[in-house]
Amino acid sequence: MILSSLMEIPGYTGFTPVVARYGRRNVLAFNFAVCAVAILTILATPASYTWMVFSLALVGKLFITGSYGLLYLASSELFPTCVRSRGLNLSSMMARLGSILSPFIIKVLVSVVD
Repeated sequence: MILSSLMEIPGYTGFTPVVARYGRRNVLAFNFAVCAVAILTILATPASYTWMVFSLALVGKLFITGSYGLLYLASSELFPTCVRSRGLNLSSMMARLGSILSPFIIKVLVSVVD
């Protein structure tokens, strides 16, 4: 839990110079892609490689934390002013729903693969 919590520090602060150089949308797409690859790789990794599963989970946590921080910046650019607050609230709700459902989805996918 400590290592997972420590991943939030570089996740929220470490992507600031990268965003300044490459832009919000590119970094957001890259973060989502790296997180997806890391999490999907966990499914293909044998259970005996616990260190690799743990490392991939931490990589996924790092990049999804960076994405969550950038989500507010990118989504505020997407929505017109009259619906911006509703759009940001919907984006936030979907992000939280995804984080709530992800353990259950992984559990189902692991049972299907095994």
